[in-house]
Amino acid sequence: MIHRSVDQLIDNVLPAAADYFMAEQELSAVYAAATNDLSACGGEAAKAKRLAAQVAIAIDGLADRAGHALQLKPNAVRQQVGPLCSLGTAQRAGCIERVRAVADAYQHDHLSNPQHPITSNDDVLVVAPGFGIDGYGVGKWDGVEVLVHQINGELWKVLGDVPAAVHGWFHFFLIHGAKQTTSEISVCGLRVWP
Repeated sequence: MIHRSVDQLIDNVLPAAADYFMAEQELSAVYAAATNDLSACGGEAAKAKRLAAQVAIAIDGLADRAGHALQLKPNAVRQQVGPLCSLGTAQRAGCIERVRAVADAYQHDHLSNPQHPITSNDDVLVVAPGFGIDGYGVGKWDGVEVLVHQINGELWKVLGDVPAAVHGWFHFFLIHGAKQTTSEISVCGLRVWP
């Protein structure tokens, strides 16, 4: 039954991630052409934020599917996947919780779950952060992109969380005996498998 969850990852999560990454690229192009005028990017910014939420929904949906297949509660699955989320050799702490929160905020606007690191859809931002946000080599070097503003004041790039989460899910499925693809897979411009 776990193979159905892997199929969901391949058939739905990866295309949703590709759509989101394309929207981020289009946002960069519009921003650059608008001579750094953020107000001229409204439509592309809304699209990038929407597609970030849609890939977050697809990723978070894996917890329910895998939980059903393995007879685990979705939160127990997320707890197993979280430590597996990384970019290269660097673990991406809180990645699964941020992805879940972005998905839930898009669907419900205001959040009351104390496990969420954000309180509403307003905490998913499209801004030009400049350098020094998140980690070295994560997301865009400059320009506009989708960020998550946590309750504790930290900013995290969705362009870092999406590939790290996908990487974590591939490893989770491998640990649980699912047949894995041997093809190299990249998400948001980053290699996530193998």
